[in-house]
Amino acid sequence: MPEKQGNLPKYTASPKGWRHPVYGNTEVWVHQVMKPKWWLDAARPHWGTARREMNAATDRVAKQITRGG
Repeated sequence: MPEKQGNLPKYTASPKGWRHPVYGNTEVWVHQVMKPKWWLDAARPHWGTARREMNAATDRVAKQITRGG
């Protein structure tokens, strides 16, 4: 997450929502509420692919380390 935005995922899942500037314009702010669990609903169909890709990446790094670089 970008600096000072580490709590953003927590806010997007909050039923209270959050306030944020519109397209970075700090003179125009809006209050936004997301559908509960929207991220899980969007991500769930891709979990299997993501897990396979992460496992493949960690396997490649482990092989590089084992070979000494």
